[in-house]
Amino acid sequence: MKFDFERGKQQLIEWMDAEFDCTYGYSLQYIKELSTIEDVQYEVESFRRFEESWVGKTAAVNRATTMREIFEALENTAIEDDDNFIIELFTTEE
Repeated sequence: MKFDFERGKQQLIEWMDAEFDCTYGYSLQYIKELSTIEDVQYEVESFRRFEESWVGKTAAVNRATTMREIFEALENTAIEDDDNFIIELFTTEE
């Protein structure tokens, strides 16, 4: 197995983009089902905060120059404790 930092970063960013797209779709569907304007406003604001945080995490991954920075950027995400998945993104079968 060979370690490829730049390839891993690119794959991680692609994964993050796909996760964001899924979350966006779920959020829109949920908002459509709400019955009061107050609930809609709350959920829109909640998603805006999530989006701001996610964009920051994606940018941090993009700027990262070490695996430590990668792991720090992934704190409070669905994969923060899935070291094997993260490492697999950075290795190739060569």
